[in-house]
Order: sequence, then C-alpha cells, then structure tokens
Amino acid sequence: MRFDNYLNDITTRIDDYIQEDTLNEIKSILVEMSLEQAIDFAELMHKGQIRKGDKKPYVVHPKAVYSILKSFRIKDRVLLVAAWLHDTIEDTTATYNILKRKFNIEVANLVKAVSSSKKEIDKVGKAEYLLNKMIQMSDNELTLKLADRLHNVTDIMSMSNGQKTYEQTTYILQGLRDKRNLKKIHKKIIRAIERYLNKWGEKYAEATQVS
Repeated sequence: MRFDNYLNDITTRIDDYIQEDTLNEIKSILVEMSLEQAIDFAELMHKGQIRKGDKKPYVVHPKAVYSILKSFRIKDRVLLVAAWLHDTIEDTTATYNILKRKFNIEVANLVKAVSSSKKEIDKVGKAEYLLNKMIQMSDNELTLKLADRLHNVTDIMSMSNGQKTYEQTTYILQGLRDKRNLKKIHKKIIRAIERYLNKWGEKYAEATQVS
C-alpha cells in the first residue's frame, strides 16, 4: 500500500470524529515517525563508514540528499524517507526485504531502483551504466538519483578525481537530455549540478593554460 494511501486510510476512518487541524497534526506526526525511523536506520547501517572525498562520516551524505530534496520543495513522503536510505542496499548489509518489512514496499522499491550493480558497472563502465539506468527510471527515482549526484559534485573542487567525475557527470546529463523526457524538477536539479561542473571546467581550463 502506498504510504500516502496508508495515511489517507487511517485518517479517513477518523475524519468524522475530529477537526481538520487535528487530522493534519496526526498526518504530520506519522510522517515524522517514518522519517525518524529512516534517520535512525541510516545512522545505524552507515556507522563507521567514511566518505572517500571529504573523509566525513558517510551518514552526512544521505542527510545532504534529504536536505537537497527539501530545498527543492519536494514533499513526497516516500521520496524523503528513501533519501535517507538510498545507499543502504548498495553499501551496507541492509537488503530489499529488510527495507520492505521495516518501512514499506514503495520505499524498498525506490531504494532498490537507485542502487547500482558493481558487476554491471564492470561490464560497461560506470558512466554508461548510470546513463542507461537513469533513462529507464521513474520520475521519482530520477529525482532522487539526481539529488544524489548533486551532492556528490558539491565538493568536486577538492576531489583528487575531479576531472573523472566532471566527464562522467557531463556525459550522463547530456544523455538524459537527449534520450528521455525530463520534468521541471529534473531540469532544476540538473542546472544546480552544472553550476558545480562549470566551476570545475573553469579551474581545469586555467590549469591547462598554465601548464
């Protein structure tokens, strides 16, 4: 059952007995409970993990992806919960079935959809793999994946592999423009990504001229 439908089912049953303000408060509480569970789960599963780029605790990444979605005024509850969990299948011992049981099937499906297969990446290369995957994603899945990519390029200026990230991301974004219909939110996030890419491009061009 969709999380939104679950909330509506609960609140519809009691709608005749309480005022609208109280009903909205109950909905907010249920959403916050689910988010709190996701935060706790992400912190537990990513405990001890360190990000390669900035060497910070890994959990700062899902927190940042969640914050990015909020900054773009995303309100979809499933998407916001999945933001905290989006790397748990790929990078921890969490499984699809665990997420389905602990949260719901929608959250589990979304996290699974944005998780990468190292085996498939080895076959075709990361850029090609991600592009092909993102072309086939649902709108929500692509929104989450782009928010993930946006945070990954925010520290491109200090990356040792900044040029590789620049080339890979540029290839993916161009492919998305050419091969799929992009929604307004996708275009907004892509423009934000490209602002960071442009900074790196300028830095790389200056370094090339100097050398």
